[in-house]
Amino acid sequence: MSNDIQNAVVLINEHFEMSNTDLSLNDSVIDSISLLKQKMTEVVAYLMEKNIEKLLSAIYRIDVDERKFKEALDSGEDMNQIASNVADLIINRELEKVKYRNFYGKK
Repeated sequence: MSNDIQNAVVLINEHFEMSNTDLSLNDSVIDSISLLKQKMTEVVAYLMEKNIEKLLSAIYRIDVDERKFKEALDSGEDMNQIASNVADLIINRELEKVKYRNFYGKK
């Protein structure tokens, strides 16, 4: 699973264009889903406040289900809870892609 997490971190950095920035996620440090969720929640909260266009663009590139994204945005009044819900969607979608690539790449 750790390898899947590292591959997901690489995809997230690419989709959010965060390589070599203060927001970039370090795939050698992030080795658990809980740590990835914590860091991703921070990134999402920052982008929701400072650069919503970049967040929306990344959500589109990642191909997060629009209905689920809207539900996450409407999930509460607390910005941290909303950011956490959006982070979950991003992480789950990226892990799904990693699993598909691993499965179909071996054939």
